[in-house]
Amino acid sequence: MKHISFTLIILSLLISSCSLPTAVAEENAEELPPLYLGFSIHLEGWKVGNEKLGYDQDLYERYSDLILGYSNLANSYAMPFTWETANLIAPSANFEPNILLQLYQRGDGIGVHADLGGKSNAPGGQKKFTRDMKKMRLDMEAMGIPISHVSGICSTMDWVTAALDAGYEATTGTVEYCLKSLPLDEQSAAIRACESPATCHDAFPGEIPDLLHPYRAADGSTWTTPANEGLILFHAAGDIPCTATGCDIQMIEEALAAREPGIFHSLFFIHSFGSPMDEEILRTFYESIQPYIESGDIVWQTMPQLLETYKAVE
Repeated sequence: MKHISFTLIILSLLISSCSLPTAVAEENAEELPPLYLGFSIHLEGWKVGNEKLGYDQDLYERYSDLILGYSNLANSYAMPFTWETANLIAPSANFEPNILLQLYQRGDGIGVHADLGGKSNAPGGQKKFTRDMKKMRLDMEAMGIPISHVSGICSTMDWVTAALDAGYEATTGTVEYCLKSLPLDEQSAAIRACESPATCHDAFPGEIPDLLHPYRAADGSTWTTPANEGLILFHAAGDIPCTATGCDIQMIEEALAAREPGIFHSLFFIHSFGSPMDEEILRTFYESIQPYIESGDIVWQTMPQLLETYKAVE
């Protein structure tokens, strides 16, 4: 009798040990991945000069001071911005301190906001489009700042191929105007009638869950269909959902609720600076998402970090 009882105990342990890994694997398979979240600032709107007329050092320094102040605030929460620009590349190379190099060296993300492609009949066409985009990247890299992504390139031309040929790996902030590069019979009447990025600037795709999923595009005529190779498209959700009265983080909560096991999810907000930002609003935004950061549901990343994270798991 004792022998039978001992045998049953051994069998029970063996069965338990065999079933445990399966149970753990099933549990892990259902774990939700984090939502990768970030915030890009387009540095535009300050007329700091140009190559022909020269650059205004006093204005550059005042702009730089504001930028550093916002960077200090973001880094105090360990949530650095990604800064994207074209018009600050030359003055940053000409004046000390170099604001873009400073931002890069402290760990902020840096990219190019080319602001190209909006004119369908621009002189030089695709070749100049590509050449101008490439020059911005090379000028940044000449300052010691590696560049992997670009924004502000949607066009009737093949903006996907132009970015790839200019040496970029990714673009951010796809909007409705990007649809202008599709064949005409695939464009809606509203898109065909759209004459500039300013008039059809809503995010595309604009709805969750599509907004959360980056993918590669082969060229400008097929970019809405994911490809195995090509330019990586990171979509964006517009400006942070905050005003002086507080933040409405419903979109972030919807993004968290839409997560699926084994799927990559990212959400990026974009602000055009231009006009100064309200530091109290920024603090409110950071504090509203802090609990999700602490729980691990949200992982904050700059765009260069996000690109590397995505490439590692795609």
